[in-house]
Amino acid sequence: STPITRTGHVFCIEPMPQTVQRLSKSAQILGWADELIITEAGIAKESGHAYFPSGTKAKAGVENQGMGNCDVLAKKKNKKDGKKLLDEHCRKVPVYSLDDYAQNVTTKYITTTVQKKD
Repeated sequence: STPITRTGHVFCIEPMPQTVQRLSKSAQILGWADELIITEAGIAKESGHAYFPSGTKAKAGVENQGMGNCDVLAKKKNKKDGKKLLDEHCRKVPVYSLDDYAQNVTTKYITTTVQKKD
């Protein structure tokens, strides 16, 4: 059989912490760690940040069920109990516009060669 050579990268953008962990572990097991670039982030119209469920109650595949809770806690983060619950159950994750992601993240992995014409 002919071995498949891998040249290039696949960019995976995933905001859910538990899913990022599973993707990273799978990439290691499959030998794709160098080619699969996993970014724990979200994509939106504008760059910023968002809170996503984390901790023991957030399970891979159903994290979105707790996103509303993180939104509520984020609004109450200035209150003592709100900040504690936010820190315990939610994680602040960067959110990029697609343009910002392409400019700031993918450029670390993509190189171009410019040939000078004589």
